[in-house]
Amino acid sequence: GGVKGPLTPIQAGQKAFTEGVMAFELEKYDEAKSHLQKALTFPGPLEYYIRYYLGRVLQAKKQYKNADKEYKRALSLRPPRHLAYMTKFHVSQMSVERKWWNTAYNELKYLERRWRRDENYPEVLWRLIQVEMKRARKWRACRWARKLYSKYPAHPLVDDWGIDLPSAPFQGSKLGCLGTTADQKERIRRLQWAGESDRARKELDTLRARAKGEPATFMVDQMFAQFLINEGYVSEALTVLLKHYEKHQRSFGYLQLLGKAAARAGEYQTAVGAYNRAHDLSPKSRGGREALFQAAFLSYQFQDYDGAARKFEKLIEKHPRSGLSRDSQWHLSWIRYLKGDYQGAIAGFDKILENKKNRSTRRGWRKFSVEKINYWKAMALFRMEKFDEAKKVFESISKDHLVDYYTIAAKHRMEMIPGLEQNRRLASAGNAEPMKPGGLEGAIPDGETTVAEATSAMNGEVNGSGASGVEESEEDESEDSLSISSDETQEDEPGDDGPEAEGDPEEKTVAATDFKDPELRLRFERASLLIEVGLLEWAKWELYEIERRTRNQDYLKMLMLSYEQMRSYHRSSYIGIVFFSRPRAKYGITGVRYLWEHAYPRAYKDSVEKYTSQFNVPKEFAWGIMRAESSFRHDIVSPVGAKGLMQIMPNTARQVARLMGDNTFNDRQLTVPDVNIRIG
Repeated sequence: GGVKGPLTPIQAGQKAFTEGVMAFELEKYDEAKSHLQKALTFPGPLEYYIRYYLGRVLQAKKQYKNADKEYKRALSLRPPRHLAYMTKFHVSQMSVERKWWNTAYNELKYLERRWRRDENYPEVLWRLIQVEMKRARKWRACRWARKLYSKYPAHPLVDDWGIDLPSAPFQGSKLGCLGTTADQKERIRRLQWAGESDRARKELDTLRARAKGEPATFMVDQMFAQFLINEGYVSEALTVLLKHYEKHQRSFGYLQLLGKAAARAGEYQTAVGAYNRAHDLSPKSRGGREALFQAAFLSYQFQDYDGAARKFEKLIEKHPRSGLSRDSQWHLSWIRYLKGDYQGAIAGFDKILENKKNRSTRRGWRKFSVEKINYWKAMALFRMEKFDEAKKVFESISKDHLVDYYTIAAKHRMEMIPGLEQNRRLASAGNAEPMKPGGLEGAIPDGETTVAEATSAMNGEVNGSGASGVEESEEDESEDSLSISSDETQEDEPGDDGPEAEGDPEEKTVAATDFKDPELRLRFERASLLIEVGLLEWAKWELYEIERRTRNQDYLKMLMLSYEQMRSYHRSSYIGIVFFSRPRAKYGITGVRYLWEHAYPRAYKDSVEKYTSQFNVPKEFAWGIMRAESSFRHDIVSPVGAKGLMQIMPNTARQVARLMGDNTFNDRQLTVPDVNIRIG
């Protein structure tokens, strides 16, 4: 090999920064300080990271005044939001250690409002408890303690807390805070979601043993029944609930829980009766509307189509503005199809399509796929033997280059229409038109409505990734959120295996110099340097900042490549699906194959190929599950506790690991891609 030339100033700064970070991680603080101070002498884009780590070093050495200066300088350089929040987090820790309680409160309250979906949020709550106790505001401290107790019962900070919040230990003494029944219910549920069902059962047994009198017994039995339902023991749950029916048949919450248990136990009449009674008790409330929908849907599931139709019609008539009314209209049309009322079904499908086109109503109907509605409309025409009309609709669906389930189904149905040979030729026709030079110009969706419509085509970030915290309006109610709203609380909750694009004439490799905006150019250069030294988490946040600020097609293509390089496949997939939906629809797979490979990446290719081969499962099946369950996010945890790429429940994972002879498995490993893919 040839002799390497001298390092450029940027490379020298990068080298010193990397050595400083490594020394810091090894707790060699004097060495780290020397490297980081040296890194500051070189010009380069990493200054706020250098100052952040220098602040961490000085803080570890208890040199708080100097650490403060470095943190403030880092914040003045406009770092990504995550780095800014992490900096404020460490500043708050210094304030606590210096006993600056009022200052610490202001810093922590800022983070509490903005960091509710971050893994550090429980520690923010813990510090707020301490700070408020020191400020002699115990009632506020108890507010944070209740949140930690109910929503994060499996967190290591509160691992020694039990069902009795007043006696929970906190920094050498008993907390002395009172919890509510709602807090206890939430705590039990969260323990189950975290895979700690045995601990939840022990805490429930404690409550049941001390319950005195009918009201207390009834309250604990409801919690116990919910626990049994979540564990899959629905018959036992139903037995527990039914013994309270005579006395509590006018309790709305009890009837909702009874309906749920009965439905899962297959007791259709009991479930529908409970939901109907719940609706009658509170017909105008959100819970009442949901109860009526549940009763209608259960009637449909158990093939009581006449009963289901009556209930759906009642919901549409009584609550026309509710999102559940829209779901009911779809189910009503579908029931007509199942009953053989094809003319009525077509009328219903046409009404939905009309609402989707109407500017004033299309937002509410966005989730209903045009292809799905047209497919079943064509099927109704097919059943009525109106083959020419059916063929036209099937043909229009089959030409969709986005190739979803209904595109493929329509092609196969066309072959069943009289005139088989001709239809086979039609079904195989419709190749994508060749893309002309510059063909992507103007093809990126612009405007919030278009992007939102494209986003709705995805399964989302696994509802990703978490709720916005905004109360859902009546119009926004949906069948999709019923299971969560009824018994769950969504959490306010982050070699290249990616597709190879080499040799594709349409793909353009984008470098930092392609950015016209100097700030975006600098962010990309910074991300590239961080990727080179293995600080992928920081690089990801730099790329997020670019993604938030641009709709330029070349910049977005660059982001997809960079995200895949660092295995953030959920972001490259999101960009490919949402912002490149138009060119994919126009040119098809053959025209812009690389865009399809970004939208549907071969994520974690080595692990997928290894384990699908070992267990004789198609690779595409594994990628399809990842896409549907997590949108390729390896670290996601759902509101019900499912973890990782394939959204595996901890208890299921432990059983599978046991069957595989793996006695070292820990459910915390489910967010590790290789482990999740192997278990999945």
